[in-house]
Amino acid sequence: QGADFAKMLGVRAIITHLGFIPENPTDKLYLDVVQKVREVAQYCSDLGLEFWFESGQETPVTLKRLIEDVQMPNLGINFDTANVVLYGKGNPLDSAEIFGKYVKNLHAKDGLYPTDPRKLGKEVPIGQGKADFPKIFRTLKENNFNGEIIIEREISGPQQIKDIEQSYTYLAQCLKEINLPIAKIKTMHFENTNKNLQQSVGRV
Repeated sequence: QGADFAKMLGVRAIITHLGFIPENPTDKLYLDVVQKVREVAQYCSDLGLEFWFESGQETPVTLKRLIEDVQMPNLGINFDTANVVLYGKGNPLDSAEIFGKYVKNLHAKDGLYPTDPRKLGKEVPIGQGKADFPKIFRTLKENNFNGEIIIEREISGPQQIKDIEQSYTYLAQCLKEINLPIAKIKTMHFENTNKNLQQSVGRV
């Protein structure tokens, strides 16, 4: 139903968290996930849609392996630069290198690793966490990334807007310093959701 609705809206892709993908590629549960994802990807492909996975709840290697095992050309990654940190699954720069050509768009977010093994890490304003955005952008550029960069700050109130505005300025400067086309940062809009406010920075 979600894919049918996306087709009706005329959007390019649908994005989802798959949940916790089994790390062991010989695990029967992993093989079941591969089969089910292939079925969904085929359905999306028949509708002319791409099917992208938001990163973070699995190691980068596991997500890339899944994409390659499914063997469908319409798969991609919505790379959330903080989720891999918050779940303790990887380093954002290493993740960008592993994901490579599969990154279709970016959730620009920052965070700190969990120190309590029973809790997620802490989300922090961009520039105050473990995401090295200048190096991440360089890696994306090397892989011909041409997607959207969406600032995500999961707090509420005036501080959220302030953090997003500061993040926009910082990220734009990062792009400029590595000679990425700032002129393509065209669209700026706010989307109110129940849990966050997102601002589209634009396209690299």
